[in-house]
Amino acid sequence: ENQFVDCIVFALKVEKMLENYLPDPWEDEPIKINIADFSPLINQANAQILSNQDPFIKERYAFQLMKLYRYSKQYSAFTANFKKHFEGKQSMIGFWAMEHYAGVLKETKKIAEANYYFAKVYVNCPAKRSSAYLSMSLSSPSDFARTINLCATEEEKMALYYVHAMQTK
Repeated sequence: ENQFVDCIVFALKVEKMLENYLPDPWEDEPIKINIADFSPLINQANAQILSNQDPFIKERYAFQLMKLYRYSKQYSAFTANFKKHFEGKQSMIGFWAMEHYAGVLKETKKIAEANYYFAKVYVNCPAKRSSAYLSMSLSSPSDFARTINLCATEEEKMALYYVHAMQTK
């Protein structure tokens, strides 16, 4: 019980810290990332992942760790964390992590891969369906073709055709 409360408190600390890095739409200057701001929480998350035995709690700390890596733009650490803790997981939080993974792929200009993972989130996670849909870039024929080539199953292809047909942007 205390572990769960500690995990919630940690998540709230992460959210509070990330508020300092929200972009201001009226500001011309991009936000400067100070990795030192993130380090204490990253270290704490890593320590909790190692010390906790409860898979539910570990998964939540790993998710917070992913957010810290993403918003501090430490993309290689982010990707390693995603692959270690979430790749192939079919849980709700696994799909939330996948949406962040797709976001990082998009930020690093891997558009086809990002679209592929956003489509998987769209199909499998109703809570993230809207944001996954809005994050996809399937407007050009080449984006769509590169994304459809990543689909491993007919179900994935059908889902991508469905989302593509709905996109009006």
